[in-house]
Amino acid sequence: DEMEWVSRVPATLNEAKAALAETEPQAMTASSREGYRWQEMTSKYGGVEQRWLVVLYEPHHQRDLKRLDKQIDQEQRKLEKQLKKLHKRTFNCEADAQQALKDFDTQWTFHTVNGTVQSRQRYARPGRPTPDSETITEWVVAATIAQDEAAIEQHRKPLGKHIIATNITDVQRLPPEGLLSLYKAQNTSVERGFRFLK
Repeated sequence: DEMEWVSRVPATLNEAKAALAETEPQAMTASSREGYRWQEMTSKYGGVEQRWLVVLYEPHHQRDLKRLDKQIDQEQRKLEKQLKKLHKRTFNCEADAQQALKDFDTQWTFHTVNGTVQSRQRYARPGRPTPDSETITEWVVAATIAQDEAAIEQHRKPLGKHIIATNITDVQRLPPEGLLSLYKAQNTSVERGFRFLK
């Protein structure tokens, strides 16, 4: 007989990432266990017929949301500080200014940068200018920042969730609540009896 198992699915698997992101908390079933919600799905991961239970634990969900908000705030403060420095820089040509703006824009996880490059004239030498004083063109970056709502939403979706898998496909034998209880009773997040192939 095939060995039966109950295991936690590594959140790094692409199929697991998709399941965690696509499961909406409001569409999940409230568990008899306080603070838990779940949604069931099937998977053939690794060629094995199995049931996956996406589980949300509300206290962890709230904790993780607060942690994410803190990360977004920290990034915004860092971004604003570095943007001030960028605004003070001058460039000898438009290409250099464009490259600096492009490099600056790609650094951020939760924010987008909208910027333009502008030219301005200044006198080549300090002091009182005369009608024939030489001028040179320099380039500066003007940019604004905004929260990247789509990126933030992608980070929010999997928070507070994990997936429990079993190869016991008979729901009558092991209903979702029973699967959750059995997993909790194992009191471990280490895979037992089945190794998920990377």
